[in-house]
Amino acid sequence: MSKRAISLRNLIITIMASVFIVEATVMYVLPALNISSRVWGTLMDAGLLVLALSPILYVSVVRPLTMYIAEHDEMELQLRELNKTLEIRVQTEVEQRRQKEKMLIQQSKNAAMGEMIGAIAHQWRQPLNALGLIIQDIEDAHIFGQLDKDYIEDAIKRSMGQIQFMSDTIDSFRNFFRPAKNKVQFDVKKAVGEVITMFTAQLMANFIAYRFGILDGGMLYRGTAEVDCERDMVVYSYENEFKQVVLNLMTNAKDAIIERRNKGLMEEEGLIKIEFCGRTDGKVIVRVSDNGGGIPPEIIDRIFEPYYTTKEQGKGTGIGLYMAKSIVEENMRGRLIAENNESGAVFTIELDAILS
Repeated sequence: MSKRAISLRNLIITIMASVFIVEATVMYVLPALNISSRVWGTLMDAGLLVLALSPILYVSVVRPLTMYIAEHDEMELQLRELNKTLEIRVQTEVEQRRQKEKMLIQQSKNAAMGEMIGAIAHQWRQPLNALGLIIQDIEDAHIFGQLDKDYIEDAIKRSMGQIQFMSDTIDSFRNFFRPAKNKVQFDVKKAVGEVITMFTAQLMANFIAYRFGILDGGMLYRGTAEVDCERDMVVYSYENEFKQVVLNLMTNAKDAIIERRNKGLMEEEGLIKIEFCGRTDGKVIVRVSDNGGGIPPEIIDRIFEPYYTTKEQGKGTGIGLYMAKSIVEENMRGRLIAENNESGAVFTIELDAILS
């Protein structure tokens, strides 16, 4: 029983004891004071009534009230304990989610690092082949007596050009994967064009073409240099993170095309399309589509879940699209949605434009 209930019970017992004392006074003291029999009789009746009702009052009022207060105090104590436990549980859950997010981010960085190494390998393959041919040709030039000053200068110039290209590739990828701390203004077309430049070698190695298009202009381009850059589609956000999202979407498109081709389900050329649209409501749309067969309808609602992947075991982590959606919708305050068309999957990025 709580202290408050005990105090109330003691108070009521004290009051009842006082009533008994008053009753005794009425019964034994007042007669000696020569009070009129009528008054004395009335007092006696009142005293007897109180005395008779006291047990009833205790059972029907005092005891239930005391029990109610005790139960209420017990429930209040349990509620306080529950609140303490709940607070600890919430803190534990928040910490677990924080650790999970850190793990996902680290895994995403590792996956991005793997993609970067693969892209660098593709980008370096051609200049390395060119350097090999230059070195081999030096031996032939020596055999045939062509190894003069002009030949050496030309070989050095061509070799340094290839080495410079390889060095620029490293710088490009290093800047690409450097996390952006501050928002900047950038044109989404140019940002996607820079991703394409780094990704072209992988597409060519897998016989996949790409096209640029501006939806509201009805124009289709075969390369980044042809894009109408006067049609600015500028946003204020994290440029490098946006590029990583586009790279992830294009990597998924490439993998889908290769998988469909390996299954013998694809006769046409592999194609990835990147289309842009500046809407009148102040939104910029970037749409990445492919002809890789699309996403099965029964799983399309789950592809943005962490660790969920449609790729074969060992070929996918299931965090790429999850991180892409987190970047677009949480960091960039935009939208990333997935759907299918008649040829394959379509991923649409929607961002707020800077209106001129």
